[in-house]
Amino acid sequence: MTKRILSALLAFTLLFGACSVAASAEDASEPNSEGAVHKMSEIVAAFKAKETYTVQPGDTIELDETASEVLIVDYLTDNKDGSKSVSDGNFTFFRDNNQRTGYIVKAIGEKTTYADDADKPDKEIDFSNPYGYAFKCWKVTYAYSESNFNQIKFTAVWDIPVLEGWEGFLAMVKSYLKTVIDYLFAYISDWSKRMVEYFG
Repeated sequence: MTKRILSALLAFTLLFGACSVAASAEDASEPNSEGAVHKMSEIVAAFKAKETYTVQPGDTIELDETASEVLIVDYLTDNKDGSKSVSDGNFTFFRDNNQRTGYIVKAIGEKTTYADDADKPDKEIDFSNPYGYAFKCWKVTYAYSESNFNQIKFTAVWDIPVLEGWEGFLAMVKSYLKTVIDYLFAYISDWSKRMVEYFG
């Protein structure tokens, strides 16, 4: 009897896991294959003017001739929309500082040379959004350019649905369902393992 119950619970867990994976696959966004080219001076000017400046994975940042070739780029999370890093060590930002004369903006899931104040190379830019929002773009939250070096900070922007009308209600329900399913999947999986260990 116990084995039947455990089998049913495991089947239930696998079913919810499959539904969760399918929901995540539907929301996946693909990076641009051909990126745009941005001048460092344009980015700095927009930042100083407090204008919103966004870039997509695959875009290129070109340094101006008068600026140093050193370019430091930080990719950050944004706790306002619930995003968080799920990579080893719970990193809050990822950095690349080994590029010269230009920079290709990296997508989530690609590897960097530096992570979270620690010399840990080859860590992926791996942000998680508990509400299942799709990645939208990188937003410039800081830009600096002088003769010694250049620096840009990007923050992940998520495609958060506008909660208006029936469509907004369905989007909200979908996000809550995904959260509940993920929680149930983790709880039932852990409980099933404990039961198997207990009964042998």
